[in-house]
Amino acid sequence: LEYTGKVDGALLAENMMSIAARSGTFSPYLQATNYAVAGPLKPLIAGVVVKSDNLLVDTKKPFLCRESLSGQSAKSGLAVSSSLNARSSVRFAHTDIKIPDFSDYRRPEVLNPNKQSQESGDARRAFSYLMTGSTLVVGVYTAKTVVTQFVSSMSA
Repeated sequence: LEYTGKVDGALLAENMMSIAARSGTFSPYLQATNYAVAGPLKPLIAGVVVKSDNLLVDTKKPFLCRESLSGQSAKSGLAVSSSLNARSSVRFAHTDIKIPDFSDYRRPEVLNPNKQSQESGDARRAFSYLMTGSTLVVGVYTAKTVVTQFVSSMSA
């Protein structure tokens, strides 16, 4: 298309826009603009690789090799085994970890492992209901007081 006037210029711009819109992955290369601020996908200046003459290596830092990592390996045996012909198996190492004792946080009625916990279930349930009910009463009273204060401040 040749530029012969204002009408043809508008037609040319319209054709260029439709070409850029239909070009798909090539549309960024068909734009006639240049960015002064770098975006996340387009850097302002192309990256430059600076070649160094010597390679600096920290000799005090131990290298990660088999000898330096041998003290950090697992002390126990194989934990997972897999094979093409056999089933995969995982060893649950529950004997390797220490489980904390929560006896300080348990209710005295359920500390004895020889007694059934159903025997003291009614008393524990009553305590839970009492605490829930008292918290509910305090919450409702607080909400009523806040709403009353708000309404009285709006009417003045």
